[in-house]
Amino acid sequence: MKLEQTAIHEAGHVVVGYALGLACNEVALTPHGQVEEMDEYGHVTHPNSAYGYEHGSLHERQRTLRDACIACCAGLAAEHVFFKVSLGTDNENSECDFQNIIEYERYGLRIRGKRGGFSGDATWRYIDRQLPIPCT
Repeated sequence: MKLEQTAIHEAGHVVVGYALGLACNEVALTPHGQVEEMDEYGHVTHPNSAYGYEHGSLHERQRTLRDACIACCAGLAAEHVFFKVSLGTDNENSECDFQNIIEYERYGLRIRGKRGGFSGDATWRYIDRQLPIPCT
């Protein structure tokens, strides 16, 4: 992935997260010579969506987790808008983002159509629904 594409991807996470009220601690791009060593092109760090915010109710916690999932998908959506990248869950540029969504399930994210356990078809259908096809 090129540096510009990585910057757009990470900016997508930050901008959508900000619009949803999520905090951002750091945004970083990995220099090309260090990508293999660090095993990432870039990253955004933020407070833990389950424990890093004050939640007045379970509903608020669920909303924060849902918003974090949407922000996870925003990097790929930004790549789609600027670089026409496919929005499929098989996109290797967003593999870590999708793994984060599975982690949010462990923190208590409820996914409609899912009964117990973690990941599986219902999770991937949920991720697909979070990847809107932007109007261009």
